[in-house]
Amino acid sequence: MAIDDNPSDGVYYASEEYRSTAHISSIDEYTKLYLKSVSDPEGFWMEIANHFFWKRWPQEVEVVSYNFDVTKGPVCVKWLDGCQTNMSYNVLDLCVNKGLGNRVAYYWESNDDKSHKQITYNELLRDVCKFANVLKGLGIKRGDRVAVYMSVTIELVTVMLACARIGAIHSVISVFVRPVFAMAIDDNPSDGVYYASEEYRSTAHISSIDEYTKLYQKSVSDPEGFWMEIANHFFWKRWPQEVEVVSYNFDVTKGPVCVKWLDGCQTNMSYNVLDLCVNKGLGDRVAYYWESNDDKSHKQITYNELLRDVCKFANVLKGLGIKRGDRVAVYMSVTIELVTVMLACARIGAIHSVIIRGTYGPIGSQTMTLKSKVEGLRYEGI
Repeated sequence: MAIDDNPSDGVYYASEEYRSTAHISSIDEYTKLYLKSVSDPEGFWMEIANHFFWKRWPQEVEVVSYNFDVTKGPVCVKWLDGCQTNMSYNVLDLCVNKGLGNRVAYYWESNDDKSHKQITYNELLRDVCKFANVLKGLGIKRGDRVAVYMSVTIELVTVMLACARIGAIHSVISVFVRPVFAMAIDDNPSDGVYYASEEYRSTAHISSIDEYTKLYQKSVSDPEGFWMEIANHFFWKRWPQEVEVVSYNFDVTKGPVCVKWLDGCQTNMSYNVLDLCVNKGLGDRVAYYWESNDDKSHKQITYNELLRDVCKFANVLKGLGIKRGDRVAVYMSVTIELVTVMLACARIGAIHSVIIRGTYGPIGSQTMTLKSKVEGLRYEGI
């Protein structure tokens, strides 16, 4: 419904039917909103905030405040400080109360393309409330932390919104990290806390909370020195004689809002994460693990194998006419090959945007905004 399957000019536009129901129906409308957000950020975000339910709203509200000067306190950005809301209520109850309960909240599609599901706001609200009660029955309360170890199934959103509903903080642990996860934790902790095993700690980049704390404190007290040390581990194609580690502007009266890191330097992240590892003799080490949603398929790939596949697919992209600066929309499931495609784009300097399968409803508007040269790119193997 969202896109024309056979565009004459090679660009996939959102259909008229889809545009008529879109929150932002054209690139011109988006541009106007963006310009307003830059010229009047407080007014813009206050308008957005007015669409939400607020449990607490002080008499005087500062839309945004920030501090990036470590001598004046902790580095922070605060939005609507002092206000209180519940995002689960906002994304579910408000929609149901507006009479949108029977509208599809989201679509889900399996990795193997054999299973398709959808859920309405009414159904999602029902399931979220049920699971919120399950969490409360387990003793979970506001402020508690919940680690969610699940595949990317249609139920994952239910779990996350249920945590938000009772004020718990959730952290999703992808099933892709299961081999590492299994090694990293003790399955039967006596005190209810999961500690990293000695075997895992011995190979970890940061092996203890004390070491992490020292690094964090250095990043706050000497951010330029800290990040310069990090930068020294990377390959740099261009490194000016004088390098400013970080510069920023959050005052719209002084120019565009921006944060710049190592401005003027140039590198290639594909080279850094692959070639450098192979050159260090780590080619046969596993680069990452992958596990399917149905838990029936497990794969792993080494740095040597990944570098080979990335180079091959980079040549495929170049054969399609993709060059540095071009935009590529990648419409794929979360398969082991997805990383190959992303790193191949980075290798030739193309800008990629991943549209995860299962979000096919808004794909037209996403590619319209992206203005990509290649859209709907699907990897079928090399």
